[in-house]
Amino acid sequence: MNARYQTPLALASGVGAGWVANWLVTNAMARIFEGGAHNPNSAPWIVAFYSCAFVISLMVPGFVAGLIVTRRGILLGAFAAAILAVIAISSEVLTLTLNADRTLAEAFQMMPSVISQYPASIIGSAVAGGCAQALRSNNSLERTRVR
Repeated sequence: MNARYQTPLALASGVGAGWVANWLVTNAMARIFEGGAHNPNSAPWIVAFYSCAFVISLMVPGFVAGLIVTRRGILLGAFAAAILAVIAISSEVLTLTLNADRTLAEAFQMMPSVISQYPASIIGSAVAGGCAQALRSNNSLERTRVR
């Protein structure tokens, strides 16, 4: 693959895969498990499955981006998660202003609590991007260590 198109392709793939993973966790799993973890009558295995699926969905953007690129997997993993965070924050602002009869100023006052959700996903996605890049490189740790 041409190195010139590798970074945009990795970012687009990471953002797309992250969006699909987040949609599956929030929408499809709730339909399959009839309310899932939010249902007080859920079995403990459903709650455990939800928490594992949620954590994996946080790492998907970085992992996909890191598998595609040959360099800067950590940076592109974090950037893919940051793009998803900006999309989610902007959709939250639009939802608050359009559907809840709030002003734009009131929506921005609620933003610190919304923004505080995303640093952990950006860090997790960056780690997954670095791991995927190392996985793709086929370098063993013995060969890369300095002697």
